[in-house]
Amino acid sequence: MGLGIAKLKLPSQDTLQHELNIVKAACIPLLVVTGGWSPSFDAVGETAARIGNGRHVIVRSPHHFPQLVSDEFNRLLVDFMRVADSASESRRDTSKNGPIN
Repeated sequence: MGLGIAKLKLPSQDTLQHELNIVKAACIPLLVVTGGWSPSFDAVGETAARIGNGRHVIVRSPHHFPQLVSDEFNRLLVDFMRVADSASESRRDTSKNGPIN
């Protein structure tokens, strides 16, 4: 993993903004999870969620991997996916029946 991180090229702020705007415009559900160990990472997570019209949640963790600390992350993800699937099904049903007048 260390070698992969060393070769990692971070996208520009403009690229990230553009990608998050695409997510928002397409109504793609967005969940950003941070670990609460770094105020900077939490601020970035909050900003990304806001720009992408998503949700930011802190699952307390002493490192980058909140999914490894407890089952809280898994419960959060399952709930998020259920809500996202339900919303997607509702949008599909509405589009099949046409607009409601």
